[in-house]
Formats: sequence, C-alpha cells, structure tokens
Amino acid sequence: MKKFKCLLFDFDGTLMDTSEGIFSSGKLAMQKEGLEIPSSDLDIYREYNYFSWRYEAASKYHDP
Repeated sequence: MKKFKCLLFDFDGTLMDTSEGIFSSGKLAMQKEGLEIPSSDLDIYREYNYFSWRYEAASKYHDP
C-alpha cells in the first residue's frame, strides 16, 4: 500500500465540485429526521453556494 505525505480535503468546492456530496449528506441527515428534500434542490444549493463563496471571497480579499 502506498503511503501519502498528506491528505487534502476539499469541502468548500475550491479544488473540486463537492456540492453533490455535501447536498447528499444533508439530504440523508434530513431523511433520518423524517424530512424530504427534492433532488432538484441540488441546483438551487449549487447556485447559492457558488454566489455565497464569491461574495465572501470578494468581501475579504477585495483590494480597495
């Protein structure tokens, strides 16, 4: 088995599109509580997540 020097996790979508995995995890947690989230809401989540991160990055790193 190959040993690695480091392991990277990307939970905010910076390196890879992780939105489907995050959405699925949230959906599973909600289902366990008896709540249903339609799979079609994944597109809404992706759009919200994309714009919220862009806004956050712009507000923190904007050079006036």
